[in-house]
Amino acid sequence: MMIVVITMITNMSVYSLALKIIDECIINDASFASLTKQIKKEALFNKEDIKQAMTLSASSLRRYLAIEYAFKDLLTQFSDHLKNSLIILIANELFFRIDSFENVCVEANKVFEELNSKFPKDELKTALNKINDKSKLIPETIEENSPLYLSLRYNCPLWVVKMWIKHYDFDATKLILRSLTKTNEYFGIINKNLVSYDWCLEQENIIESGYYGVVKTKDETPIKNHPLAKEHKIYPFSPALNDVLTMMDIDQLRGIAFYAGTPTNIYFKLYSSFGKDIKFDYIAADEAYYVGKEDFEHLKMRNIFIYKGEPSSLIACISKPVHVMFCLPACSNYSALRYDPEAFKHMKQEDLDNFILKEKETLEECSKYVEDGGELLYLIPTISKKEGPSVVYDFINAHKEFSLIKSQQCFPFKKHNSCFYYALFKKKEKEND
Repeated sequence: MMIVVITMITNMSVYSLALKIIDECIINDASFASLTKQIKKEALFNKEDIKQAMTLSASSLRRYLAIEYAFKDLLTQFSDHLKNSLIILIANELFFRIDSFENVCVEANKVFEELNSKFPKDELKTALNKINDKSKLIPETIEENSPLYLSLRYNCPLWVVKMWIKHYDFDATKLILRSLTKTNEYFGIINKNLVSYDWCLEQENIIESGYYGVVKTKDETPIKNHPLAKEHKIYPFSPALNDVLTMMDIDQLRGIAFYAGTPTNIYFKLYSSFGKDIKFDYIAADEAYYVGKEDFEHLKMRNIFIYKGEPSSLIACISKPVHVMFCLPACSNYSALRYDPEAFKHMKQEDLDNFILKEKETLEECSKYVEDGGELLYLIPTISKKEGPSVVYDFINAHKEFSLIKSQQCFPFKKHNSCFYYALFKKKEKEND
């Protein structure tokens, strides 16, 4: 995923700003979260305009595949930029309505005029009149028990839907997609360095989660918006991930290391358990490096040795084998459907084989730095038999020095509402001669 630096002009309308965001996501493969964070940071627009542009662009992106299909006869005539301008207009009319149809048409017409193209207002009105109920956006000719219906209903690429149906069956796939429309970010782990579990439970809108060391918001709103999170007394954290880490033998005196090809928050658990003076090596690629660096600086974790690099660079970063190695390779990250409105755009079938090769390489490299009797955790935030069990099976067959303690695909419709796969290995002790 590419992080794009964009330059805004201050006289943009809400519509133009929303179009700029969608163009960056669809055409330039940018991150919606990074773009909106940058826009807020630059403060070139008033807060209300930013809020409306974010809502309009997110609404358009989350319904992109359904709108594209329903209006395909009209949209296929145009370039991606012009198509995006019409998709925003359609989403505004059917779902959001920041302004009247006529006023938004004026904005869209400007986009077409810039490229000397004719704005198809009459054709657009005719197409919209055929869909007088936004709940009927998906044509009635498409059966609800079909892969295409699930793809359009949940804004997920058709090839991913078909793959899940093949691996897990239709009903499970439907549950996966439905569950990924709901957040699980109302859980949080306690920062034991600042507050106690009992103290947190006395605070407004905080209740027990049923899992050790983890609380949740009573109204199930995102915990990152709670005052305690803003004061760094709790951190967003999955109970399922907490359970995985609780079963591990994490001993900082015997050494801990990470390889992160994708951002993680596992170190929040370590910070909560051991305090800011915990030591570990953190080797990461691209976004995971910058996210980790920012978190460590914010938490004042001074004893972290952080490096930017690929799995092959571990040899230059880790001085001796460690007791616990976290292997978190770049992956398809299908869990992003839950929180990234543009996630469908990043899910490319041609990338899957490359992810699998990278995951195998990363697991192989990480395994070299686990001491005898130590543990290796392989974890990917996705749902994929090819990236999960198949990778683990090949690794175990090639490495008899490791035993598999436990592996599991965590589905978003089951316990904890989490979406990741993990495998925990233990390296056997060498026998004395």
